[in-house]
Amino acid sequence: MKVRQEEIKFRQEEMKVRQEEMKVRQEEMKAGMEKKMEAGLERMEQVQEDMKDLMRAGKEEIRAHVASQVEGIKDHFDGCIERMEEEVQGVKGEIEEVKNEVQEKMSDLERRPNNFLANPELMYSRSTVKPLTINGKFLLRTHHASLKWLLKLKEPEGQITRWIQTLQEYDFEIQHRKETSHGNADALSRRPCKESCKQCTNAEKNFGMETNISVKVLTTTTVEPWSSCEIQKAQLEDPAIKPILEKKINSADRPSWQEIATESPTTKRNWTLWDSLRKVIFTASGKVMMEAPVGGN
Repeated sequence: MKVRQEEIKFRQEEMKVRQEEMKVRQEEMKAGMEKKMEAGLERMEQVQEDMKDLMRAGKEEIRAHVASQVEGIKDHFDGCIERMEEEVQGVKGEIEEVKNEVQEKMSDLERRPNNFLANPELMYSRSTVKPLTINGKFLLRTHHASLKWLLKLKEPEGQITRWIQTLQEYDFEIQHRKETSHGNADALSRRPCKESCKQCTNAEKNFGMETNISVKVLTTTTVEPWSSCEIQKAQLEDPAIKPILEKKINSADRPSWQEIATESPTTKRNWTLWDSLRKVIFTASGKVMMEAPVGGN
């Protein structure tokens, strides 16, 4: 709702700016017309002086000269009026374009789903999810219809554009499910109760939900930890980490903003954390063997 109000306020301010520009142009047109009128009056005065001189030379000469001068003045004013009309029509066209654009944005705001931000679970967990999806595509099941709507916008602006840029860092497919069919995800997202939870115990007794579960076989899978070389290789293959990591390894000085201005938002964030970045080496058991600022060799 706050984003909607800010965009409405932005459009209103943009309309005011356009109106101020139109007023300035009208003042310029008025000043130009006054100058042209003054030039015409000066020309008329000159014609009057010429007429006095010609009256002495002869009436026929006077008539021919006056007729030509009057036609020239008439053509001059007709051209000024036509140019003014064209400029007025151009200003009216610009005003109509601004009105149509504002109406379109207003109607777009009214059509937005009420559960926007698009998918808060995905947006706020992206920093945790990203390391798990570096080289793979994943399926996103959600009951938020606004997420699909967000990715179909033709001309996104402001915060919406930044959300879309963030989501484009991931390779995923969206599968929409009704909220009534999404109960398993809601259940998994709930935090487990304590063992001494009275509400759960009473519910199990009242509804006959008490069960005796015994585990006969327990199988564990051991995953070998990554080596430092494997971690560094994976980081160098990540386009968001590679630019800062290479510069951090080769130099102790932080690069200038111009060098990373075209990089991704994640790269720019790592650039701001330059002084706090550390190089960590793990042993085969997964314990930290050395931790020190990254720099030089």
